[in-house]
Formats: sequence, structure tokens, C-alpha cells
Amino acid sequence: MSWNPEPLSEEEVSYYARELNLTSEQVVEFKQVFDEYMEDLDGALTRKNIGNLVRAVGLNPSKARP
Repeated sequence: MSWNPEPLSEEEVSYYARELNLTSEQVVEFKQVFDEYMEDLDGALTRKNIGNLVRAVGLNPSKARP
């Protein structure tokens, strides 16, 4: 499997920023980190490595479930 990222359109960035209460810059940064991470994983994101992805964008996930 190979990861082939596609850029977000301006409309998509605006939508995600609005829906997720983020700035446009944060959306673009998160997408860039996600694409780089997925490329390293060759497109295979699993539950085991999603915590690392979330930490890569500066968040601190907990093991607690809602």
C-alpha cells in the first residue's frame, strides 16, 4: 500500500476549521503532520499508532474512554 496525500481545498480547510473550532493554519498543519505520518506508515494507521499521531500535532490523548 502506498500513501498518496491530496491537498485540502480552501473550502475544505474553511469547513474543517469551522466544524472543529480550529484556525485555518491549524487545519493545514494537522493535515501536513497526518500526511507525513501516514507516508512513514505507508498508509497503515492502526489503533496502536494513532496515539503517536495525535501527540505529533501537540495533543495529549488519554487512555480513558468516554
